[in-house]
Amino acid sequence: MNDQKELLGNGYGGKAEVIPTLATFVRERFKITSQGAFWAVILGGGSAILGKLKGGAIMKVILTGRGQEFFQTVLGSHYLCILPVVVSLLVILGVSGMTRRNRGGAI
Repeated sequence: MNDQKELLGNGYGGKAEVIPTLATFVRERFKITSQGAFWAVILGGGSAILGKLKGGAIMKVILTGRGQEFFQTVLGSHYLCILPVVVSLLVILGVSGMTRRNRGGAI
């Protein structure tokens, strides 16, 4: 039992410290705002849910035939799984940029 505690304490401690450091770097480098993060979670999560409901039928109706063809060409056949990540990335950068601009911050 003690060996497991040592293994977990030493083995994962260094790796767990990387995530907050990486997140801080990304936030400072790309100047991510809390509003951008909020809307990225809402819209990315919403598109993920719509992509899973009824086998993605709802998302396919929203995208129409041409949209489906486009995303399948660009993202591949599993575009309904990848699309929420792309939406989140675009939203977090877009909303963060707009809120910085409205506040008068440097870009």
